[in-house]
Amino acid sequence: MSADSNTVVDIEEWIEKIIKSIDNFKQFKAARKLIARYMIRLEYDGLDWYIRNHIDTKFDALITKQRQVLRDNINTKLNG
Repeated sequence: MSADSNTVVDIEEWIEKIIKSIDNFKQFKAARKLIARYMIRLEYDGLDWYIRNHIDTKFDALITKQRQVLRDNINTKLNG
């Protein structure tokens, strides 16, 4: 899976797709690393802190939601 282009919007949409496709807990670590590297790139490109923080918070909320979805799916399988 790769981003369609190199624009900020396309890369963010690609990262969102990756987060939403996580289906085991080990993949969260890889997603975090990807986000950290993307944040470094945005800083290197000169994007203001508050915008980077907004993007990082958005990704963090998506990861939290996906983690809960994964937990709910596991609980559903275990409880019948």
